[in-house]
Amino acid sequence: TIHVKGGPPVNYASTKGLTTIVYKGARPSDSSDQLSSFVEGATNEYAAGTEVSMDIDLRDRFGNVATIDTQNRELLVKFQDTNGNGGGGDDFVIASVERNFEGTVADPGYNESGYPLRTVPGTTTRLFGYKARAVLTRATTYAVSAQIDGTQLCVSNSTCNSTSCGGYPAALRTPAASCIQDANVTVGAASASTSLLIGSGAVKDATIVANTEVNLVVVPLDAHGNVITKDSSAYAVNVTRVADNSAVKSMDAMTYDSTANDGTHTYEYQLVTSGVYTVGVTQTDPDGNAFHVVGTNGAFNVTIVAGAPHLDSTAVTVPASSVSAGADATVDVTLKDSNGNTVEVDRTGDLVVVMRPSLESNRKFASTDDSSASGTGGAVRISWDSVAKKHVVKFNIPIAETYTVAVYVAGRRIGGSDAAKTFTIVANDPDARTTTATGVGLQTASAGTEARFSIVASDRYGNVL
Repeated sequence: TIHVKGGPPVNYASTKGLTTIVYKGARPSDSSDQLSSFVEGATNEYAAGTEVSMDIDLRDRFGNVATIDTQNRELLVKFQDTNGNGGGGDDFVIASVERNFEGTVADPGYNESGYPLRTVPGTTTRLFGYKARAVLTRATTYAVSAQIDGTQLCVSNSTCNSTSCGGYPAALRTPAASCIQDANVTVGAASASTSLLIGSGAVKDATIVANTEVNLVVVPLDAHGNVITKDSSAYAVNVTRVADNSAVKSMDAMTYDSTANDGTHTYEYQLVTSGVYTVGVTQTDPDGNAFHVVGTNGAFNVTIVAGAPHLDSTAVTVPASSVSAGADATVDVTLKDSNGNTVEVDRTGDLVVVMRPSLESNRKFASTDDSSASGTGGAVRISWDSVAKKHVVKFNIPIAETYTVAVYVAGRRIGGSDAAKTFTIVANDPDARTTTATGVGLQTASAGTEARFSIVASDRYGNVL
C-alpha cells in the first residue's frame, strides 16, 4: 500500500469556506493568493466566548486536499485586536488549525491544465479541508489574517459569475480593502458572578454610622469580563437584619444610570437601627428566575453603629426609691443618637454629672469634684459598663435633700424627657454622737411637777430624722 499525500496548495475556488481563487491563465504578478470569505450566520459579529471557525479548503494542482504542516503552523490564522486593548495594538489570538471533514459537494471537475473547475455538474464527492478555530473572549474588533508559509491569503472581491466568466473566476477587479473580513466580537449576557459590585455601601464587614446614605453600584460584565455599556440587565437589593432575620429591603429594584448610560445600575440606602445586616444584590434579568447574587463574594455583612450622642435622646435612670445619706447608689446614663441607637463607645472623658439640690444654698455634688474626674474618689464617680454599654454614675452623698441629675456631654447639658430626673437622699439611722437633747427639763425639775425637754435625733452626718 502506498499512501500518497496531497501536494502543495494552489489557487482554488470552493462553494464554502475560505479558499484560494482560480485565475484565468497565469496568476497576476501583482496580487497574492485570494480567498473567499465565510462568516458564521451571515454576519461578522460574534458574542464573546463563541468559537469562531473558518473552513479553509486548499487543493494541490490535481484537486487533492493540499498537505499543510499544521504542527509547525505552516497555515497561520491570526486574530489581532485592532483597538489594542491591553496590548498596545499587539494583542492577538492564534487559531488552531486541523484537518477537517467538510461533508459533500458536487464534484467540480477539472480543466485541461488540471485545475478544478468552479461550476461543473458532476457526481457527489467528499470534500476535505482544514478548519481554523479560535475562541475570542475580548469584546473588540479583530483583524483576521491567514498565511501559508508566509504568503498572505486574501478575500476575493471578484464579481465573477457563471455568465460573465464561465467556469473560471475572474482576476481581481480592484484591490481588496482587507484580505479577510474583520471579526467583530460583542459582549455577552451579563454574568452575576463576574460583574462588579462597588460603592460606599458595598464594603464587606464595613462599619457604617446609622442614617448615613451609602450607595451600591453594579458594573455589569459578561462571563469573560467584558464591560456591558448598555442597559441590558436588572438588579434588586436585599437587606436582612441578622439579629431577628427580618427583611429590611426585599427585592428593591436598582436604577439604571441613564445619565452616564454606561451600563451601571445604582441604589442608595440608609439604615437607621444599629446592628449587623446582610446585604446582597441579585441579578434578575437576563437570569430570570435564577436570581444569581452579584459579585465574587456574594452577599456580605455590614455593621451599623450609633452616630454622635444626641442631647435630647440620652436616657438617665435614677434610683427607684430614696437613698440613705452616706449610702452608695448609682445613676445610669445611656447615650443615644438621634435615631435612638445606644452609643456603644466609652465617652467617660466627655461626661460631667452634677447632683443639684432643690435648695440652691445647699452643696452641689459633681463628678469633677476632688479627684472624681479620674474615677478614683469623690462623691460622684463615672465608669463605663462595657457589657451593658452604659455609663454608671456611682455616688455617695451625705446631705439629705432632693437632687436633680444634670448630665453634660462635651460641655452641653442633655435635654429631653430625662433632662431633670430627680432622686431623694434621706437621713440614715440615728447616731448618739450627733443626736441632741434640749429644754428646761434637762436643767431643773421639781417634785411632782412635769419637766420637759426635747430630743432631736440625727444621723451621723447631722441630718435630722
